[in-house]
Amino acid sequence: MYGSAAAGIGDEGACVLAAHPLLAGLTGLDLGDDKIGDVGLRALAEARLGAPRESWLRGNPIDALGIAPLAGAPHLRRLERLHLSGGALPSEAIGPLVRAPWSSSLRRLVLGPGGAHERMEPAPRELSAVAPELQID
Repeated sequence: MYGSAAAGIGDEGACVLAAHPLLAGLTGLDLGDDKIGDVGLRALAEARLGAPRESWLRGNPIDALGIAPLAGAPHLRRLERLHLSGGALPSEAIGPLVRAPWSSSLRRLVLGPGGAHERMEPAPRELSAVAPELQID
């Protein structure tokens, strides 16, 4: 598990991290409250990560443009827990998660109070249909 301890690395730091070869063996990535936006998230989605089981991206300014490449990232095939709480994630960002090829592996999706899941329908039901054991918070 790699964690930046909320160092505020931003998009630039996420891009540097994404290019690091040590990411290949990670089982988890905690980049919560690091000021990572869509550019940094896209770089991480395209990185040669191993097959992380957990990813903490809470508190980052991510929107639908950043979620789309994340949803298409093949290395997330074993992702069980995804934490996106604490940001202003718009409801349209959930659609790519529903269609992600790895969504059936999700067991927990944390969007937090006032999260996108509370403002939209029918995406939570769609996610539940794809991943029956999924808990959405």
